[in-house]
Amino acid sequence: NLQNLLVAVAAAKIAGIDKEKIAQAIANFSGVEHRLEYICTYKEIKLINDSKATNYDAAEVGLNSVAAPAILIAGGKGKEGDDTAWIESIKANAAFVLLIGEAAPVLAEKLSDRNYDDYEIVETLENAVAKSIPLAQKYKAKTILLSPACASFDQYLSFEARGEHFRQLCQELSS
Repeated sequence: NLQNLLVAVAAAKIAGIDKEKIAQAIANFSGVEHRLEYICTYKEIKLINDSKATNYDAAEVGLNSVAAPAILIAGGKGKEGDDTAWIESIKANAAFVLLIGEAAPVLAEKLSDRNYDDYEIVETLENAVAKSIPLAQKYKAKTILLSPACASFDQYLSFEARGEHFRQLCQELSS
């Protein structure tokens, strides 16, 4: 987010926008839906929607951006790419990983092959959210993060639909 902010400020300055207007825009910017979007806090655990993180690089940035340790929800329709840095980020920042969707068995194998065994295949987002709270309490996790590193098309029409479903499930927890 800081990198994006700096680029936006630089572009605004190049475009000749007044400093006060830039500062006002920054102060009023609430973020982008589905990209490190804060949903709510439940039992002192922040729930974050990063459904837009549909590849390893974006999911790595997402995981590195939240308070650790985190419970990570990942999976969906798998994509090609280098998962090395993402898995290192999981090893450093995730207390546990809940795997959903079509790619779950492949992701489980990748984690296991790299000596990370704190994961479970739970298949659906409903199951992941339900399991995430007790896991967060057990591991004293500060964050539950949906940052899938995969496309959504195995279970959803879009990453937005997946993110909306996550938001709904999180809001049901706190009601």
